[in-house]
Order: sequence, then C-alpha cells, then structure tokens
Amino acid sequence: LGSITVIQAQNNTPVGVWQTIGDQGENKGKVTSHIRIYEASNGTLVGTIIQPISNPDGKCHADCPGRLANQPLKGLTIMWGFKHAGGNVWEGGSIVDPEDGTVYSCKLTVEGNKLQVRGFVGISLIGRTQTWVRLQ
Repeated sequence: LGSITVIQAQNNTPVGVWQTIGDQGENKGKVTSHIRIYEASNGTLVGTIIQPISNPDGKCHADCPGRLANQPLKGLTIMWGFKHAGGNVWEGGSIVDPEDGTVYSCKLTVEGNKLQVRGFVGISLIGRTQTWVRLQ
C-alpha cells in the first residue's frame, strides 16, 4: 500500500520527464521535445530540455534572456521558479520560448499523465496553454 501512495504522490507533481507537443505552425500535433522538470536546491521547480526532437541541432534565439541566448537547445533550462500553490497546481514560474526569446509567466497544472502548461503576459486569462504528456 505504501508504494501505491508514493506512485500517486509522484503523479500529482510535475517532477519527471514530459513530452511536448507543438500546438502551432508546422509542428502542430508533433512531438517537439522532452523536458525534465526537477526540484532545484531552493525548492522551486526547474525544467530543462533533455531531447530537442523537432530541431535537434537548434539553439535558443539571440533574443533569449542573458546567458540563454544562442545556447544549444539540448540541456537548455527553459522554465524556472515554480512553487506549489496547493493541490495539483504550481505557480509563480517563468518559461522562455526558445524560438523567439519571449519569456512568459507560467502556471503548471497536473492532470493525471498530462501537464497543462499555461504561458501568459500579465494575467493568466490572456495566454496560451500547451498539454504535455508524462514519459516518466
């Protein structure tokens, strides 16, 4: 019974490996990357591209913030600062779009083996949600 509780607890957190699915343009409906989300030493969640699929040799756009600019996508930290807001929600984080360098505020909601990733500017009502699928 204890191991079942641990598995359920792990499934209620974004920590793990996620498959991203494109929602616009030529990558719409296609797997675009694998992201590992983990807990940083300060207790917040961070996400790193472990496998860029749609653009394996790509780099973060020149307009990406600070040291992210022009860095290879593989190993790139694209999300940071998420804190548990209660239940299955993590808020207060940011995510960068490596294709254009835009940084968005971001909210994560775990729904079983799916992760709703909501990027927005200002208030979360104005933004876009991607659905990622858990691999691990």
